[in-house]
Amino acid sequence: MRLRYNGELREPWEGVGYVIKIPNSQSDEVGLELRKTGNDKLVPTDLSHNFSADYVWKATSYDRMQLAMKTFAVDDMSVSGYIFHTLLGHEVQLQPVQSRLPRKWSVPGLPELNQSQIDAIKSVLQKPLSLIQGPPGTGKTVTSATIIYHLAKMSGNQVLV
Repeated sequence: MRLRYNGELREPWEGVGYVIKIPNSQSDEVGLELRKTGNDKLVPTDLSHNFSADYVWKATSYDRMQLAMKTFAVDDMSVSGYIFHTLLGHEVQLQPVQSRLPRKWSVPGLPELNQSQIDAIKSVLQKPLSLIQGPPGTGKTVTSATIIYHLAKMSGNQVLV
């Protein structure tokens, strides 16, 4: 956001920053954290009127999304054919992943797994695409960390997360 002061009590001023607080049921205040600049001493902190705020467009996220979509569309090696066609909504026959499942599911330094977590891990390790979901506190993070551990051990390579 860009904050500007164009009032008559001081010389004009402007600063750029990030919204850190939005209005809620308790308050109509908007909080803005300003970036440091060379004219910080001129910030009219004693004034509360005659300010204007403008949205400053940041295209970084959208540029990255556009590049990812372009890569997805043009580069045959960006994702597997199965994932490509599944994401586009095409009918795709499930291709089971041929892998030797571990005998021991627990991972050093992580909590013990319950049966639901073990079932999820077995399923993920045998499919090319999976989704793990559940309410807070049900062990999704531990389950995901365990899957990453086993994928790394099975492949002997790094795993991109």
